[in-house]
Amino acid sequence: MVLRYNRLKQGYQEITPQYKQLWLNLNSNTEFEDALTYIYNENSSELVERLCKFMYKFKFSTYKQIEEYIELCGYNKRLIDIPQLISNGILSQFVLSPNNLVECTKEEVFFSIGPNGGLFLKKFLKKNVSRWLIKDISLSPIKVIARLDIVDFYLNLIKSYGFDRVNNVSINPMRSIYKDAIGIDLEFELQGEDSSQIFITQQVSRYNINTSFPKTMVKIEKLLKSSKIGEVFDESKGIPRIILICENEEILNYALKKMEVSELNKISKLMFISVDYIIRVPLKEYNLVQSINIDGQVVQEEFFTLK
Repeated sequence: MVLRYNRLKQGYQEITPQYKQLWLNLNSNTEFEDALTYIYNENSSELVERLCKFMYKFKFSTYKQIEEYIELCGYNKRLIDIPQLISNGILSQFVLSPNNLVECTKEEVFFSIGPNGGLFLKKFLKKNVSRWLIKDISLSPIKVIARLDIVDFYLNLIKSYGFDRVNNVSINPMRSIYKDAIGIDLEFELQGEDSSQIFITQQVSRYNINTSFPKTMVKIEKLLKSSKIGEVFDESKGIPRIILICENEEILNYALKKMEVSELNKISKLMFISVDYIIRVPLKEYNLVQSINIDGQVVQEEFFTLK
């Protein structure tokens, strides 16, 4: 089994689940006070604040995703000096490798919040964040890839609808049914002029399509059918819609077949999107979302039109 590693110019490099994280700068020699001085001596201190919040929320990102986020915030991407953020311990960086050799370009490096970035959020911005621990940013390569797909989807949302309309974004929200954790990847709301819609988003890959994915969907179904759903979601916003972000078209078609018999089709709207489209087409222009109607039939429709 192989998985996509990164979106390189020459195509996809593939990895196996046996790959592991190799950290490049875990132990920054920069004291927190010195990192703080660096942040507020720069003209981009507000942007550094936003970037730290973004990195803490999503855990991982690529160089390209950081640049895209910066531009979506309305800044020139050249305002951020990533090597300086790394050397000051504000960001940490790692690669995925099958051995202990590190040979990579900047497009193949992943980033996470660094120890001083975590302290900055906690002590200076008074954010309720846990103490920075290496275990919190250590995941299997499969989960790293899954999170990057979620980041791409989020950036597409912002590009399509703007920060003001994408609200209550939550990564791995604490949802459970009968004290059994569900394992939702992403929740968010799209705000319109008079109403808003809640979405539950799951990443689907060849790794989880026959293991954790069907179990998670059964739990989501139980939650949405539960008499206590009003204690979890604002019922005035309707039943949450479900978006499945699929690794590729092959996985998308497989997921469609698996979900055709699901009771979820009768209580919610299921939408299937390929990762390849997410990185190329704004969601507002994505007119060929595959969905399943109440009769279990596969149909095509616009992603979402919210007035």
